[in-house]
Amino acid sequence: MKPNVSLTHRSPVRNTRSTGGVRQRQSSEARKVLVEATIRCLDKWGYSDTSIARIQDEANVSRGALTHHFPSKEDLMVSTIDHLLEKLLRPSLPSKRLNQSDIVADLRWLAKNMTGSQPGRALSEVLMATRTDTKLNARVSDRLVEWNQKLDDAVLGFYAS
Repeated sequence: MKPNVSLTHRSPVRNTRSTGGVRQRQSSEARKVLVEATIRCLDKWGYSDTSIARIQDEANVSRGALTHHFPSKEDLMVSTIDHLLEKLLRPSLPSKRLNQSDIVADLRWLAKNMTGSQPGRALSEVLMATRTDTKLNARVSDRLVEWNQKLDDAVLGFYAS
């Protein structure tokens, strides 16, 4: 089912004080729709066959609307990776000291919700693509180092002994 969101670019409005929040919300929603369409495309066709045109069709938007929010495929992939990796930082973990069965339960959650799911398959596709796509690798490498540190910090915080 295609999202019912208008991503058309509107002409500037003079009263930015009252429309600034609305525009920011619309832009955020548009970016979310495009990232979700990218996830579906990555899962269906893999990275190499996921084109801007396919994402555009999947999101049911114009080329101009897509490139307004994401000027390149790499920009879109960076946002998609950030969106997918954010799911790994589960803020709802209990603050109590966790035992071994809690850790096993969390690992099962991770396996079920990331590796065996559409988002997990999409993440795998784009991460594997960084090995051969030099432009994507250049854009994503520093972000992955940042995410690795965030995940390390989260795990240390969640499972403090």
